[in-house]
Amino acid sequence: MSPPMWFKNILIFKFNKPCTLTAEQLEHALDAFKFHPCASQEKQRIGFTPVLGKTAQQLVHTVAEQHFVSMTKEEKHIPTHVIQEALQERIEALEEKEGRFLRKQEKQALKDDVIIQLLPRAFSRYSRAHALILPQENILLVDAPSRSQAEAMLALLRKALGSLPVVPLEFEQSVSHTLTEWIKQGHAPQPFSLLQEAELKDISEEGAVVRLKQQELHEKEVIAHLEAGKMVEKLALEYNDATQFILTKDGSLKRLKFSKELTSTHDELKDNPQAHLDANLNLMSHEIKQILNHLMGCLV
Repeated sequence: MSPPMWFKNILIFKFNKPCTLTAEQLEHALDAFKFHPCASQEKQRIGFTPVLGKTAQQLVHTVAEQHFVSMTKEEKHIPTHVIQEALQERIEALEEKEGRFLRKQEKQALKDDVIIQLLPRAFSRYSRAHALILPQENILLVDAPSRSQAEAMLALLRKALGSLPVVPLEFEQSVSHTLTEWIKQGHAPQPFSLLQEAELKDISEEGAVVRLKQQELHEKEVIAHLEAGKMVEKLALEYNDATQFILTKDGSLKRLKFSKELTSTHDELKDNPQAHLDANLNLMSHEIKQILNHLMGCLV
């Protein structure tokens, strides 16, 4: 497993009281919840893994008082048709033996037995999520492919720490309303610029959705959708000609794409993997914080 270099999908949370967590406190708390692979009869396992990869010892990696943590989830997968074939064989054999049809509850019990028997031969699927704790900003960022994975990260952190007083970051203005106004105006406030992708949704009960890609958003047909009552739920933006992302109505950042110029800033450190990683993590966190600061300024 390679260490997380650049976050891709960020959910933003705010501590509702000052965050005083230190690297030592985190390391001690997370140690009891390390990831271990599934045992033969287990369906899934979840736990913290070293940010720097399997060969590292520490679970928490701290750069400039910013704490990075990673979580791994293993889920055993058995193809549905394999379960059904094995189950049908068991059902037919038992019904023939007892000379009667099995009840629904009996079939479910057989299915549970079949799954248990197949688990040792099942293959594993792994998913990972990462978090960046910023005590100075009182912010927690979770990088995860889905909201459920982000919630799993929060739940595991909460379990390890005993409590995790965070709430989703809220903006003073409706994000959806603000994004809608940006398209109507034909531009976003500096240092942001509009790209050619958006998702619009009708606020009526029908909730018709329009997805736009490779589309100039200032064109008449797009504005017509907005004037008809649709609101912007997702909008592709570029920050400072360096980082592209989708801003959603809940304030999360999706499909982050950092420019090659930015990601290659510290290439001269490649011969020193630790220094290179630290420099990139620090650069990434700085870029994300700048984006958030400017978004907060636009959405107040």
